[in-house]
Amino acid sequence: LCTADADQATFAAGAATALSRATGEAVGDVAKRFVGFTDNVAESARKLNEQYNFLTAAQYANIKALEDSGNKNAAVELTMRELEARANSTAA
Repeated sequence: LCTADADQATFAAGAATALSRATGEAVGDVAKRFVGFTDNVAESARKLNEQYNFLTAAQYANIKALEDSGNKNAAVELTMRELEARANSTAA
């Protein structure tokens, strides 16, 4: 794994763990939703947002802009951080 892939895995693991706590679903089941996420980050974020309602329009626009500018790693990081923060606030 390159550093970027390892970072993405770390962010995804944090988000999956937080969602698992918030929803009661198994971490593995939650993590399956992230398969293929990096193929189209903005579209994947939009789909997750439909289910979990964790992004504002501005956050989504930022994710899309990051991906469109070639900064896919930052787009993934932002998405996963926001998803984890939302899940943590729900579980608290």
